[in-house]
Amino acid sequence: MKRVLSLVLALSMVLSMFTFAFAGTTLTDVTGTEYEAAVSALVELGIVNGYKDGTYQPKKVVSRAEMAKMLVISAGLEPAALVAKGATNFSDVSGDHWATGYINVAAQYGYINGYPDGTFRPDATVTYAEAVTMAVRVLGYKTVVEAKGTWPTNYIAKAQELKVLENVEYNTYADGAIRGNVALVIWNMLRTNMWDVTEENEKDGLTYGKTGDTMINKYFEDYQYIDEDAEAIVTGINVEAGKVEVTVANDKKGDEKVALTAEVAADVDFLKLFGRTVSVLYNKDDKEIIMLTPSTKDTVVEGYMSDLDKNTKADVKKKGEYDFTKAKDEYNWGADKATDDSYAVAVIGTKKTVDYVTYFTIKYEGVVDEVKTKNDETTVKFLNGVKSTTLDEDAIVMVDGAAMTATDIKAGDVLSELVKGELYIASRDTVTGSFKDIETEEVAKGDNRYFLTIDSDEYEHVKVTEVVELDADGEEKKTTALSTIQNAKKDDDAYKFFDEDAKLFLNFLGEVVRVEFDEVESNQSVGHFYALTNGKATWEVSDKNGTTTFVELNGESYEVKPGVSVADLKSGKIVFVKFDSKDRVKEIKLVNANTTVDGYKFAEAEDENGILSDRNYIGKHKVNSNTVVIKVTPVYDEDDDTIIDHYKVDSTTGTSALKGIEEGLVAWEDDDTFEKAAYVFVWKDAKSDETYGLVEKYNRSKGKDYLTIDGTKYEVDENVDNADEYLGQLVSFVIDEEDNTITIKKHYSTTELPAAGVVTKVEDRVATVSVGRASTVFDLDVFEDEMDDDCKVIFAEVSEDKDGKYEFDSWEEVSVSDLKLKKDDRIATYPAGLSKVDEYKKVEVLVIVRGYDPDEVVEPEVVTYKVKFEVEGKVINSGDVEEGKTATAPADPTKADDDTHTYTFAGWTVESGDSQEKVDVTTYKITKDTTFKASFTETAKTVEKFTVTFVSGDNEATVKTEEVEKGKTEAINAIITPENATRKGITWTSSDTNVATVTNGVVKGISAGTATITATTKDGNFTDTCEVTVMQNAVTGIRISEKLIDLGMGYKKQITATIMPDDATDKSVEWTSENPEIAAVSDNGTITGKSYGRTVVTATTTDGGYTAKCVVRVKPIDVVDATGNNEFVSKNTDANTSFTGSANSAMISQTGASDGAEAHKDFEVYDSGKVELEYRLTTGGVKVDGSNWNWTGHEYTMGMKLLDSEGNNIVNVYQPYTTKAQNLMAQTSVDSAATAVTASGSGWSNSGNVVGNIQGSSKRWKVKVTLDYDNDNCTVKVTGTDGTWGNDDGVIQKTFALKGAKFKTLSLYTQKDSDSATLTASPKIENLVYSKSTTVSGVTEELYNKGGDSKFTDSDITDWTQTGTDTATLTLDSDNNRILYNPEKPGAEYSAEKTFAVKDNAIVTYDVDWYFGSAVGRDGNFEYLQIGNIRLGWTNGYKMFLSTDGGATWLDSDSDGTNDSIFNGANQTYTKNVKVTVNTATGVASLWFDGTKVGDYTTENATNAVKFGFTRAGAAPNWAVPNGIDRIKVSQFVQGEEPLEFSEVKVSGKDDKTATVTYAVVDEDVDDISLIGALYDKDGKLVEIKTVPVANVEKGKYLNSEIVFENSIKEKNLKVFMWNSLGSMTALCENAQ
Repeated sequence: MKRVLSLVLALSMVLSMFTFAFAGTTLTDVTGTEYEAAVSALVELGIVNGYKDGTYQPKKVVSRAEMAKMLVISAGLEPAALVAKGATNFSDVSGDHWATGYINVAAQYGYINGYPDGTFRPDATVTYAEAVTMAVRVLGYKTVVEAKGTWPTNYIAKAQELKVLENVEYNTYADGAIRGNVALVIWNMLRTNMWDVTEENEKDGLTYGKTGDTMINKYFEDYQYIDEDAEAIVTGINVEAGKVEVTVANDKKGDEKVALTAEVAADVDFLKLFGRTVSVLYNKDDKEIIMLTPSTKDTVVEGYMSDLDKNTKADVKKKGEYDFTKAKDEYNWGADKATDDSYAVAVIGTKKTVDYVTYFTIKYEGVVDEVKTKNDETTVKFLNGVKSTTLDEDAIVMVDGAAMTATDIKAGDVLSELVKGELYIASRDTVTGSFKDIETEEVAKGDNRYFLTIDSDEYEHVKVTEVVELDADGEEKKTTALSTIQNAKKDDDAYKFFDEDAKLFLNFLGEVVRVEFDEVESNQSVGHFYALTNGKATWEVSDKNGTTTFVELNGESYEVKPGVSVADLKSGKIVFVKFDSKDRVKEIKLVNANTTVDGYKFAEAEDENGILSDRNYIGKHKVNSNTVVIKVTPVYDEDDDTIIDHYKVDSTTGTSALKGIEEGLVAWEDDDTFEKAAYVFVWKDAKSDETYGLVEKYNRSKGKDYLTIDGTKYEVDENVDNADEYLGQLVSFVIDEEDNTITIKKHYSTTELPAAGVVTKVEDRVATVSVGRASTVFDLDVFEDEMDDDCKVIFAEVSEDKDGKYEFDSWEEVSVSDLKLKKDDRIATYPAGLSKVDEYKKVEVLVIVRGYDPDEVVEPEVVTYKVKFEVEGKVINSGDVEEGKTATAPADPTKADDDTHTYTFAGWTVESGDSQEKVDVTTYKITKDTTFKASFTETAKTVEKFTVTFVSGDNEATVKTEEVEKGKTEAINAIITPENATRKGITWTSSDTNVATVTNGVVKGISAGTATITATTKDGNFTDTCEVTVMQNAVTGIRISEKLIDLGMGYKKQITATIMPDDATDKSVEWTSENPEIAAVSDNGTITGKSYGRTVVTATTTDGGYTAKCVVRVKPIDVVDATGNNEFVSKNTDANTSFTGSANSAMISQTGASDGAEAHKDFEVYDSGKVELEYRLTTGGVKVDGSNWNWTGHEYTMGMKLLDSEGNNIVNVYQPYTTKAQNLMAQTSVDSAATAVTASGSGWSNSGNVVGNIQGSSKRWKVKVTLDYDNDNCTVKVTGTDGTWGNDDGVIQKTFALKGAKFKTLSLYTQKDSDSATLTASPKIENLVYSKSTTVSGVTEELYNKGGDSKFTDSDITDWTQTGTDTATLTLDSDNNRILYNPEKPGAEYSAEKTFAVKDNAIVTYDVDWYFGSAVGRDGNFEYLQIGNIRLGWTNGYKMFLSTDGGATWLDSDSDGTNDSIFNGANQTYTKNVKVTVNTATGVASLWFDGTKVGDYTTENATNAVKFGFTRAGAAPNWAVPNGIDRIKVSQFVQGEEPLEFSEVKVSGKDDKTATVTYAVVDEDVDDISLIGALYDKDGKLVEIKTVPVANVEKGKYLNSEIVFENSIKEKNLKVFMWNSLGSMTALCENAQ
């Protein structure tokens, strides 16, 4: 029992064992458990969230998948897990498993390994050994731990050292780890310092060690964890109505100050926290203390000042030992100043001075009986006669740590007053348990302190002196003084409280203020015994009146006390039973059969008469029915009971003579059967009036003790003390015939019997006797002289039966003088034992047992072994050799010489472990099958021949060719054979030193070309060659002209690649698109927008595989017509010049010679976006008056200029006079030199600055100028046409840099090119459109995507609404991954329709691959596909018609009565792509057919659906050709914020394990982001994921971030992602190598 001698609880309070979770968990099944704090923290940190029913299920064993999730989130790798979602490397984890991302990351980081069979077993449970291993690995200690020791002990030891297992309780490490304990492990892990790089230097590389970082502070940026080493002290406690706040401050000078204040929101004994060193989990965003844990390092004492303070004046037996006079700070609760009666909680400093102290001065307290509230006042009545009190509405009542009001007080609360009218504390802490003990200690004169033990717990702060007994109605019946109970004897009535249930009421300081019992019956009888639940299925448990349980034991029925469980009992089982004062069973427990309890051996029942004891054991030795028992008994005088004769010797067989034996010895044991043995037993003091027996039952009734011995019940004499202690023991007793009581005479022990020794050597009559590992000498002559006359000498003989077992043949008493000892005799003495046989006078019995004739000679069995002699793997001799004999070796063998060596026989060897050991055959004894192998000495010959071979640097592969870069070196090795060549010198030469030189095998590239490297041996001139090719001008990098472009759907843009260096030999580039369905790219870098979304276009060099990337965003285009209403105006006109102009056209007509004329129009100037200028330009043909021109002798330049706001030329599109009427030029002047654009198309040529040579008299040109201000470039496109503007003759186009120029003015002009020019000119501009287009920002959301790479399933069919199913039905063609409507019979129309949920103000793209055609038997039908209101109809004439009103009418643009055809086909099947975009806000739909845009259409009342089928257009068709859908992808573009875009990302390798990522944000400044690097092997399998936090990235500023991997990055692919604090994931680069 624990004993604490004062109220002081030194070193640490109970408080220090708990963590206070101020923001408690909402998971109901952990509240109030040892797991609550840890689970609360993990819920707060987002690591766990419990189950849907609001539970955590702490007793459930955690699975491997759950463990992976907790570990990955704890390590800050949840973003990486999102990246790693999908396919895994484990055969039993499908790609759609909820934990794939966590499993992939945990496996790649080495936290959790898979199994050798390639499985992960996500649902398998985790043992404690595995959980501990995973946690230690996450902390980074894997390399340290696995360097020594074996699993799991090495990991367990490290976990204990790191305190990862603190407060975790379990049975064995092999047990399944329950979720509650795993939460404790994870919480401990998060607060443990990690093992990582602590130092980096050029000389020594990386240094690893324990860092100052915990996982909380490193990976959970919104939280701060302050451990106890930071010396954060609770410095403030503020109590207000409804609120309690705790302040934590840093008490370390010079450190960063910490001052955290948070409201207490849970059951916290906050009043005892003042001055405590604590660790804190703090939410920096919410500024809230989430968790607070007092340190166990504080020395904390608590108790009354009269006990603690060495300066107190109280008259106590022991003065206090702490100095309270120099406290740094103090809190007073209940009084302005502490007194001797104040209760103190003190934090002790050095030299037993008090640093911080909290004083409690309780004015009064009591257990609440009744609470009444009236007129804002609450009256509280108490039990035990404590005076009632009244509290007003402003009083603060602390109830289990929460600030409440007086109305919250309840009956049963222990209410303590600290500040009258202001502060009260209500405790609801009660303890119920069995009342076990009561003790006292005198602390002052007349002042006793009580200690109560309830169950196994001792309560030392007891403020009451009596207990209260309640009646059946719960009212106080009477009180009993604690001193009366303490001094009660078993027969006293007060003794009845022991082992009864008591209820203790505790105040907030844990002091006992009331002890309460339900009504206790008088202490009349107690008892206990061993019993057998009756055999033959007669065991019963029954209820009487629905409440009382009875059990049948030993044939009698017993009532069971309420609350005692008998559910596990079965018939025929042995039990130990205890009774209460009402003879009810108060305790019953099973006893295993064939075991010993209290010295009593039990066996299973053989009948139904009750308990069966196996009494035939003496110590561990069982006496069987055929065991020889030799008895030695004294002979007594019948008159005075004295011994009158020496011991009498006789024998018996079996167990009949075992009663009453006191001591004995084992003279012989048969080791095999244990059934044949001789035991010598000695009876002493066996008086005739004594009876012997085994006590089977004890009970007490009406103040008397009763024992049941060998089935008979006896009353025990009142002078016999502690009769219950004889239960299960062997006793001798005397029966008093007058009152029929018994007196116990002797209690016999059944100790282990001493075993006999073995005679190992005999010389004359002196024997050496071995007893276990010890030995002694036994001299028969000395023994005969010294032995007592009454000593009995017994000689017995045993013999071996046919089964090889021994049994006794005979025994007899013999004289020592006639005794001769032999080797192997067994010898035993009584009572001293063989270890003290020199004390011969004390020996009362000597026993000799002899077993077999030592002179008998047994011929041993001959054992032989196989012996072989081998030479170079060939057996040359073999035979059998007897065990222990030597073999005869054959003649010395020989081994033929080879080209390089001679061989001499060196002897024979045999196998010895992993090698051969040389032996002498003539002395080597054979003990097993043996092979002798010949060994030879090797001597090198004089070398006459060499070979030389070139191999790679690691000597693993023969090298005949090698590539070397110019200016660099490569080493090649030459190997000379044989290895023992005496002269190994080599001469190196190069066939062309201008290409490559060679020095000692190191080849250096000089210039491009091929050279032969030759190695020649100096001994023998043997040679080998290697051809070396020196590579020159290798590619070192690539740049592309754009890093981010926005395109409209159907728009194109070309980007260019620049190869470095400029003189690189191979400048070929491969262009690829990450998603060609969004944007495709051609071989020359032209990108075409296909559908809305985001993708990446990559340019990869053929030489070296260098890459550059461009982010492509395909978005809707918002076009604004900015042509304006202002008209063209002219200047410089004369009498020969006339002018006409409007807002979108102008014409200059010169009827005679002129210096030139000009007309212009100004437009709005833009700074951003894309501006397009389109017009038609005519440089001849029709005059202003309408007459035609004759172009012979043309000497004027005519054209259009685009000018910037300063009047500078941007673009000049003109027809120079030198080309007469045949050609057109387009020049730019913002370039460094005016350059003609590239010509293309039939009928066009490009000679110098001349572009054109278009035939015909009409010079008509369509001009389009695109000014892309966002990318600072301009594209000019000129298309030559015929006289009708209908047929294009050719196209010229050029893109150039604007260099900041902004377009403002369009000028139409003529220019006289010579003084003699006389011919007139007439340029004209018309159909002018000036527009500004910008892409719309937003995000593409995928609504549906099936077909193609994604398989259709049966569920995809059920989503379609079908009509006309009597004619056709929708089916799944799984072989072709296609949905079909399958015609069944001619009949009505049929359709299948699928509707999609789209958003308002979205642009929805329907992308459908339509399977149709083969019109056999289709006469009179339209096959159709309809998206929204856009319907395409396929006729039996193999033409595709278009309807924009859902098929009500078909388009006929020229009104000729014939429907427009957008596709002319044949009688065959087709799969064509149909794409429709619908702006749900405007109703505008755009149609693309087979990749070509058909047009834009305004639709009304369009549905958000895809529909296909057929309509009748005549007689009932007769056809059986299915049509259907190969693929459907539906997505919507929603305007809004977009993910961050990044400029070109470069990845380079710093070393084998470090990747350097260079990047810049394109759009905006960002903060709180992380780089995620995912490393893949060449097969696409994830190898490892690493996360690197990055902060404060400025727009356009390049950063270098290093990602350090555990695995080598060589020959692997790397994907890099950016994760921001809002959860947005952006791919920076993929498959970087």
